[in-house]
Amino acid sequence: MAINSRIIRLLLAFSFLFMLVPFLGAQEEEGEQRFERRIVWGGGYYALRYAVEIDKVENGSYQSHIREYTESLFFDVSLPPGEYRYRIIPHDILDRPGGGSQWIYFAVSIMPDIHIAQEEPIEEIPVEEFITEQPEETPFQTAAAEPQPEIIGSRQLAPGQSARFNTLGVSLGTTYADPLLAATVFGTLAIANNIYLEAGFEFGSISLHNYVDSLFTIYPYLNLGYFWPFQNSGGFFISFGYGVITSYYNYSPPLSSAESASFCVNINAGVNIANFFNLSYTFKTNYSGVSNKLAVGLVYRFF
Repeated sequence: MAINSRIIRLLLAFSFLFMLVPFLGAQEEEGEQRFERRIVWGGGYYALRYAVEIDKVENGSYQSHIREYTESLFFDVSLPPGEYRYRIIPHDILDRPGGGSQWIYFAVSIMPDIHIAQEEPIEEIPVEEFITEQPEETPFQTAAAEPQPEIIGSRQLAPGQSARFNTLGVSLGTTYADPLLAATVFGTLAIANNIYLEAGFEFGSISLHNYVDSLFTIYPYLNLGYFWPFQNSGGFFISFGYGVITSYYNYSPPLSSAESASFCVNINAGVNIANFFNLSYTFKTNYSGVSNKLAVGLVYRFF
């Protein structure tokens, strides 16, 4: 019985030690010194949220440390001393991950205990822009100060290219009917990425009918459009809207002159080439007749 009681006491002592070790480890982890850091970046126009990935060096290699999402353009984190790297991955409006930033390296070290009267600001670690498929940089190397591509969904645009369609231009086209030739002065103004307003004034002339001495038409209009940019320059565009077309006819005697005005709906679609040349097709109707126009134009596009 004495031996059994000793064995029981030893087992109880070992059980107590096993229970105590995790508690002491937790106490040590809770007392671990941590430092505040803020990661900031410039966001893409189409980002719904951002994935923040932080790795820490463990046993000579990087191990996953933090994986979180944020809708802000910064992320506050509290980290123990060590070597780290991080990157930011934007998710588009359909919550699909796009091209992320390159890995950025940084270290958190223990600083001497200095008492400061006022609270120190959170240290900021910036990410300049999002870029994709870049090789890993050596620790503490900063990104180049060159223009970086804009992320559109899962695509990236070349530096200087944009999804904002701001233009001033003129075009000349034919309707293959009355009026035979139509010249247009127009401008577009982006109200958001890809979305733009278009205002224009179309002048038409020349009739195909022998009994018409002269023909002159004017058509001011206002459209709402969508622009889908190419990767390098230019892009597709489409717009629709309303206008009022006024026609002035001078007929050969004994017919008299005539004037008419009516509301029209138009749809304009085409392609912008190299940011300065347009090819377009316009469909127009006043609900009693239709008109088709093919046109070429010169534009000045500004960003």
